[in-house]
Amino acid sequence: MIKILILKEIQRSIISLRFMLILILTVVMFAISAILFIKQYNQQQIDFTTQLIENENALRENASHLNQLSSGTQYLLRGPVITELFASGEEKILPDRISMNSFSYIGYQNIDRQNYKLNPFINFDWTFIVGVILSFAALVLTFDRISGERESGVLRLQCANSVSRFQLMVANYISALMLLFVALSAGLILNLLIVSIWLNISIIMQFFFEIVSFYLLSFLYLSIFLLIGLYISSHVRKSSSGLAIALLAWATIVIFLPSGGAMLGQKIYKIQTYYEFEAKRRAAWWDIWNNVSVKEAQGYSSKNFLFLAERVALVNKLDESNNKFRYERFKELFNQVKTAKNFARISPFFQYKYAGEAIAGTGLQTFAAFYEQGRIYRTIFQKFIKDKDRIDMESSHQICRWHPEVYSEASVSFDDIPKFTYQKSGFADIARKAGKDLLLLFCFNMLFAMLAFISFMKYDVR
Repeated sequence: MIKILILKEIQRSIISLRFMLILILTVVMFAISAILFIKQYNQQQIDFTTQLIENENALRENASHLNQLSSGTQYLLRGPVITELFASGEEKILPDRISMNSFSYIGYQNIDRQNYKLNPFINFDWTFIVGVILSFAALVLTFDRISGERESGVLRLQCANSVSRFQLMVANYISALMLLFVALSAGLILNLLIVSIWLNISIIMQFFFEIVSFYLLSFLYLSIFLLIGLYISSHVRKSSSGLAIALLAWATIVIFLPSGGAMLGQKIYKIQTYYEFEAKRRAAWWDIWNNVSVKEAQGYSSKNFLFLAERVALVNKLDESNNKFRYERFKELFNQVKTAKNFARISPFFQYKYAGEAIAGTGLQTFAAFYEQGRIYRTIFQKFIKDKDRIDMESSHQICRWHPEVYSEASVSFDDIPKFTYQKSGFADIARKAGKDLLLLFCFNMLFAMLAFISFMKYDVR
């Protein structure tokens, strides 16, 4: 009986103007998303390749002298990824390179050539199309499924027969889900075909796991809105009232709750201003400088090697202090954003968005992993400098940033220099990052499924 009901609902809906508009809009949006992504990805590849060559050339040049290699600025780069097509995760505003040397982990920058003031506020990726457009489409498909049939008298006839209300609810839910499946599949296939042909990359083969995971995640998210629509439809007597309530519910979940949650998180987790941070950093720097145990280290001259060890110890301590404050500032900023995101997770839209970023390997958590990998690499690079300096018998073996003349000037083979390579997250890490949001989405599905069923069981079909 359920199969017959499902087929009946699909046949009735698939030829409707409502579904045709949803299908056309979905396909057009995914096509536009693919075209915009291709242009952006090509430009990112050009910028990344240019930076990579410049960084390699600088590293080769500095390799002629170990002390120059040690203090020369090196850029750690994070290249563009195809999976930004799925969930860009604000990659356009997140830093994609970090400047450093063996003494300091200096800072992070964005090499995007676009004017950030002219960048669109919306990332036109899969998460936006599914999270915003198709979520509204899900409500449009279901806001009058129950109330509309009550108004036409069909519902009363169905309930008068041997069809149970549970079967009617399941049939309405599955038929609406299958209609969304058709629209989403058509859009995704067109999107992947355009990008694959244009970039000459087999995206489906390379990112099969990510695509399937994103596909399933999207249906887990859209299912919530289908159930909300069915709950609303089984709670009102007029379909016009259901449309107004559905629009309000969509705006609350997709717009108001995420914005309010993020603002609340920022208000609760307050951080020091940049000027307060700089004042503390400078105060710590001067405290180390003024309280040095050997005062002669302050006025050290490279012509007098008497206090070389004390001078090097002082300079390295100053650098360590700056690095410590920079890292604490990064953690402070990251934790504030993390708190704001946790509050925003009250909305299924942000649960879907964060889970999508975890699958795609984009977003703030990915940048944080990039930052931490860079810190580890600096330790490896620093050890390499010390090891090379140790075998130079002409060196004083006193390495510091201010006095490169006192340690090794020997040349180093470029091939021996450790190179930074960003390591992407594995399956276990992706599951850990997305696990919380997947659980919340599942719980929301269970909640609204229960509410929709209970509401329909009490619904007056007359």
